[in-house]
Amino acid sequence: MSFQLPPPPPSEYAAAPANRTGERPRLARVALIAVLLSVISGFAGGVIATQLDQASRESGDETYTQVTAAPVVSDEEDADTSDVARVAQRLANSVVTISSDVQDGFSDGEATGTGVVVTSNGEILTNAHVVDGATEVRVRFAGDTEPVVARVLAADAGNDLALLKVNATNLVAATFAKPGSV
Repeated sequence: MSFQLPPPPPSEYAAAPANRTGERPRLARVALIAVLLSVISGFAGGVIATQLDQASRESGDETYTQVTAAPVVSDEEDADTSDVARVAQRLANSVVTISSDVQDGFSDGEATGTGVVVTSNGEILTNAHVVDGATEVRVRFAGDTEPVVARVLAADAGNDLALLKVNATNLVAATFAKPGSV
């Protein structure tokens, strides 16, 4: 007695589609044609650009002009320079260096900037971002080696201005000109 086994059940996975032999060669042919056209176009563009460049050089259409500028000094410029130098010299003792210890919640740091003495009794104008979040503010006056502790009287972040106060008297306050006299 012999037993025959039934044929196996059909597979759950469909058989792979038959290889389309015409599709791959067609794609390879299109890619090859595109590469060849790119190479030919690049070569032709280079030849044309070279020919145009040589033609423009041979025609002599280019004109070169050498320009030499001589320095011009007038009495007015000398006057302006001396005015600027006088103003800088006059303000030198009114300009201060400001340093602030800052904490932003994550780390400690230091901000530095400059300021201007606006009153002889210790009011100093600076930028608000220099003292924003400061735990301590120090001011160093021109010619001094040690800073003086200052406190922030007011700050306007929108205009980036801050007014500081130090315990000092007889400071050299900056002299501001009237707008019409400048």
